[in-house]
Amino acid sequence: MEWRGSSGQVQKVRCRRHVEGGEEVHRQLEIDSVLALLRGELQAEALCLVALTMHDLYDTAPDLFVAGMAAGRHRVACFSFFRYQPSLS
Repeated sequence: MEWRGSSGQVQKVRCRRHVEGGEEVHRQLEIDSVLALLRGELQAEALCLVALTMHDLYDTAPDLFVAGMAAGRHRVACFSFFRYQPSLS
């Protein structure tokens, strides 16, 4: 997946697809690549940068999902509301 940062430069976010019956059901974004993008967007005068998304997130290959993660030393975090959708019940 591609994302255009505040500098206008296009950057890649790693993701994985979930396919059922030959159709893509949804994608998950790899949390470390999202946090790396956020580190590049963090302004020097900012206390922190927190991203909220409706995309599903995962950490490593065996993980089903993560609700979010923070990189406190780098002052960035990303949290997902994907799993709170009523349609997933």
